[in-house]
Amino acid sequence: MATRAPAQTEPPKVFWSELAATQTWPTSTADWFPSNGHYGGTSEGLVRVSPAALAAYRELTLGAKLEPGTTLVMLHRARATGKPGPIHVMRRNERGWEYWLLDPDGAIESQGQLPLCARCHADAPADEVFGPPQPAPSPQAPPSPQE
Repeated sequence: MATRAPAQTEPPKVFWSELAATQTWPTSTADWFPSNGHYGGTSEGLVRVSPAALAAYRELTLGAKLEPGTTLVMLHRARATGKPGPIHVMRRNERGWEYWLLDPDGAIESQGQLPLCARCHADAPADEVFGPPQPAPSPQAPPSPQE
């Protein structure tokens, strides 16, 4: 009689305990926006900002630094269907940023100094943060010919 190997079980999911509280935080924009930096541009994003940091985040300028404790939560949804997608979290501490990648339900998939996140955000214009999307510059009228 053959014996069966015990079934492999998935470890229990660990949820980010702060996610529910962030649902009442202000958003950086009035509506969802195309998330060109994540998931090959197939998603839309909505960023929730820890309330004390909202004004500084909305007014980010080149070289600006956000205060330790600033937390940014970027929700994603599929552009085509609106289906909820992964959640990205960044929290500023004294040494820099810590990152969390959560599934759509808030379960932690990875956290810490995530190399892929850190590498891309190193190219951001202000404190490793890209900031809220800015409107495209309006086209300028061509200069009038000189007489």
